[in-house]
Amino acid sequence: MRAQARRLRQEEEEESAFISMTDMTVGFLFIMMILLAFFASQMQDSDVVPRSELDRIIQDRDAWQQKAELRAELILRLEAQIEALKQQRNQLQLQVTNLNAALDIERVRVAELVSEIDLARTQIAELEERILALLQQISALDDWLEELARQRDQLLDQVKNLKVALDVERARVTELVSELDLARSRIVELEERILALLQQISEREKEIEDLRRQLAELQQIDPLEAYLAQVAQARREVLQRLRDAIKVDFPDLQVELSEESDALRFQGEGLFASGRSDLARDRRGIVARLAERLDEVLPCFTLGEASRFENDCNPGFVMIEAVQIEGHTDDVGTDRINRNLSAARANSTFFAMTQAASGIMQHQNLKRQPVLSVAAYGPDRPVASNETPTGRATNRRIDLRFIMVTPQDTDGIDIIREALKSVGDPQ
Repeated sequence: MRAQARRLRQEEEEESAFISMTDMTVGFLFIMMILLAFFASQMQDSDVVPRSELDRIIQDRDAWQQKAELRAELILRLEAQIEALKQQRNQLQLQVTNLNAALDIERVRVAELVSEIDLARTQIAELEERILALLQQISALDDWLEELARQRDQLLDQVKNLKVALDVERARVTELVSELDLARSRIVELEERILALLQQISEREKEIEDLRRQLAELQQIDPLEAYLAQVAQARREVLQRLRDAIKVDFPDLQVELSEESDALRFQGEGLFASGRSDLARDRRGIVARLAERLDEVLPCFTLGEASRFENDCNPGFVMIEAVQIEGHTDDVGTDRINRNLSAARANSTFFAMTQAASGIMQHQNLKRQPVLSVAAYGPDRPVASNETPTGRATNRRIDLRFIMVTPQDTDGIDIIREALKSVGDPQ
């Protein structure tokens, strides 16, 4: 209210000052007109002024009159403005009244806000206390974080070392995986061989059962015929045993029995180059291994110092007369050359076998003769066509033929049994 009264008083003072200036200006003009009239009445001839001076005075008068008219117009405009200002003052007074009412409302609101501020200050004080406590907790957390950072750095160093160790282990795992793959491949091969051996065992078991049945039948018919059947069966089993052993050592090698099941025959690539009597370098190991396997089989079917007869390995009391190394050639060249070449090949094989198994010549037949011998047939007994290079290579071969002792009567069987038993009996 005081501000409103002060504003009204200021407006009245400004209006009074404006009116006073207007009255002063009008009074000043009136005084000038009186003075001009006085000067005109007092003017005499002696007081006559030059025309130019009079014109100047008239001009000044006209100028003053013009200024007075302008001032009068200005006064009129100012009065109009004063009237407009009065209207604005009234409007402003109305607005002030409205503003005072709003101010009263705002004062009530301010009072409420002051109460809220006091409440807020109380809350702020509580919050400041909580903030102080939180700052203390943050300080403790900072210390804890520093300790965690130190532990993190230690862990990072450990992780770095572990990564290096992990890389080493990964490389080792890669190597182990490669080795495992190789082992798996080897296991697959061995499983295939085992399956083949199991199949062969199954076949052997069937054959043994058939032989047992045949043996039972033969024992009821003729002891000599039964014995000769046992001889044939024993020879077949020995050859199959050698064949299976060679296949284990050389899985890719084709080794088969002859049609009569009396000889071991090497199929596929020949043991000798064309026109040569020395064993091919990659075939020498086959012949050497064959000699070692043969040296393991012969002790149970022969006599001599190296013989070791047992009923389990030779239940039919069968004896080997000869293991004949047969040399064969293809039909390329003259008959004379091929026969000499086949003999040379048989001898080469013989010496290779005796060199690989030095005790093989100690195995003897019933006549106390070494069972290992040689024979040469040249191109007379081909097992493949000589029309192709592959067939000729197959014919350049060595057959290992087993010749068994075949008695003429039961007395001969008894002689063989007594001879083998003498080998098995301890001295």
